[in-house]
Amino acid sequence: MNEVYMLSVILYTVVFMAFIANLQFFNRESNKLVQEGKTPLPFHNILVILVATLAQLITVRLLVLLLESLHTDLTVWWVISSIFAFSFYVIHIVAYLVTWGIWGTYFFIEKRKTENKDEDELRRKK
Repeated sequence: MNEVYMLSVILYTVVFMAFIANLQFFNRESNKLVQEGKTPLPFHNILVILVATLAQLITVRLLVLLLESLHTDLTVWWVISSIFAFSFYVIHIVAYLVTWGIWGTYFFIEKRKTENKDEDELRRKK
């Protein structure tokens, strides 16, 4: 087993564990909101989790392709650990940015709906 393959397996495992942890957190928070009488947004939250995980998987694949194309010899463990740390931070930054973008899109759509609803009410009153 070469070092790039081993690094990719480790990074995919990290992404998978983060996905499971996010689903558990979502379940816990949704139950808490229901108990408080509030309405959770399950479709939005699950979609965000899935898209963020997909972005992480794509990022890991692109990083592995980059390492393979550079024909990197990763025999030194400190090089492997530094590449792992860099990759770990990159995949989480990508997930954060994708999540931020999705929620921004949701809020933009809801804002437009509210503005259109307000405009319709003003037209009806006139």
